[in-house]
Amino acid sequence: SRRPAPDTGASAVVDTLVGWLAGPAAGRRILVAVSGGLDSMVLLDALAGLVPPERLHVGHVDHALQPGSGRWARFVAERARAIGVDATSRRLDGMPAAGDSVEAWARRARYAALDRIATDAGCDLVACAHHADDQVETLLIALGRGAGPRGLAAMASAHPAERGLHRPLLALPRIALEAHARARGLEFVQDPSNGDCRFARNALRHQALPALEAAMPGFRVGAM
Repeated sequence: SRRPAPDTGASAVVDTLVGWLAGPAAGRRILVAVSGGLDSMVLLDALAGLVPPERLHVGHVDHALQPGSGRWARFVAERARAIGVDATSRRLDGMPAAGDSVEAWARRARYAALDRIATDAGCDLVACAHHADDQVETLLIALGRGAGPRGLAAMASAHPAERGLHRPLLALPRIALEAHARARGLEFVQDPSNGDCRFARNALRHQALPALEAAMPGFRVGAM
């Protein structure tokens, strides 16, 4: 039978996080991974409205791949300070090896940096803002690369082996996060590389997913 569609209104993010905070994150000190983009700013805004600021710490990783990345780090620090949450930014100083995927290198380096920030800040877990659209993109990339059953499992909502890495919004489509951002009037940064369809994930996001949504409305729920 078809799963019911998730709530995509402005309250969906908060409602989802209330359940997460009462369960896996109960009483924990949380490192919120914040890039400055819409998704992570929504996660930070919603969590800041639900738990005391001393239970949160913002972690930002500057990949140093874009000319404006330093401005993004300052933007995140300013927003964290405005809501009374401490923040730490780490700038990566390495580069992908010849032939290595930029996305894969950035992911590995980002999670390693977040783990170090969490250790220094005394955080028990790391919360990332991945959502259902990200999950579908990851699944389609894995299919395109001929991944086996393990690869097709895509992203987990929690990854205990990586300092309690959690993705509490993974069941929500991006439109739910956009609704929250509109309702709250949130500011966020736009990474110009997100529109570059030479990258597989961007091509899927801008070209394939709209076609899939037109053919199979609500398909993101079935992919979870």
